[in-house]
Amino acid sequence: MNNSLSEFFCIAGAPKCGTSAMYEYLKSHPRIYMPLVKEPHYYATDCPDLRMITCPAAYEELFSGRDPRYSHYGEASAWYLFSKVAVPNMLRENPNAKIIVMLRRPSEMLPSLHNQMMFTYRENEPDFARAWELQGERKQGRYVPPGCVNADHLQYRAVGSFGEQLLRLYQHADRSQVLVLLHDDLKQDTAACYRAVLDFLEVPDDGRENFAKVNEARSHRYPGLMRWIVRPPYPLNLVKSRVRRWLGAGQSSLLRPLYNAMAENTKRTKLSPAMQDELHRVFAEDIHLLEDLLERNLSHWTTTASAHRQVA
Repeated sequence: MNNSLSEFFCIAGAPKCGTSAMYEYLKSHPRIYMPLVKEPHYYATDCPDLRMITCPAAYEELFSGRDPRYSHYGEASAWYLFSKVAVPNMLRENPNAKIIVMLRRPSEMLPSLHNQMMFTYRENEPDFARAWELQGERKQGRYVPPGCVNADHLQYRAVGSFGEQLLRLYQHADRSQVLVLLHDDLKQDTAACYRAVLDFLEVPDDGRENFAKVNEARSHRYPGLMRWIVRPPYPLNLVKSRVRRWLGAGQSSLLRPLYNAMAENTKRTKLSPAMQDELHRVFAEDIHLLEDLLERNLSHWTTTASAHRQVA
């Protein structure tokens, strides 16, 4: 998709790393146009369960509200980084697209993602440690929840391998097109990260000072009812599919108030020291790769819980 009026950009991932917050902040900038639909996942053709928009005309329609007031337009789809085809698909249509990547320590991001997968009924194992153990079985097609269309999203080790994913992205996009932000920095100084994005996009600072928290951990007030709404049994799922097709791009803005009304904030999952040590051990090599790619010290991402206990 090319448009002479404005330049295209995308927040390409990763999930539970601050992408929702950055989408909300950028959406209010007077020179940036972002659609009401977050995470259309149009370019992730290898993630059919996530693709809210599949038709080129419908994707173009997302941006129909942009006009010469906007110097930039973009979207946010948090699984583009994980997808093997989303970035090349995007760059075929938008060779000069600017790509924003947001990353987080896997030992923090994965339990948060697991909670979200439970919330959307794509995961049915409430204990993260047990879900981690099930990866091998699920890779063979066993113990996959009926609501999970793409079992690759339950392969938490692959999902959290950001070094590998960023390396793949750099094989398709020039590094000058990519901005990588860390959740650590976003949490410590949100304003600085926001302005780094504006500098990267080459849009003027709008003077924003309020950066409210976005997308906190949630659970269902009425889990039984929501299971029927989110993952209805056959043949109600056919009815839901038809309604989603009828609503098209408007489904996000129409259904979100219902989902929000039936959800409540919950405490984030706290991993045992042994589970933290396991994750730090498993991801150590990938984090070293990420350090090389970013030319940045991420040793605090691999500090084990046992090391913390020894220091204390």
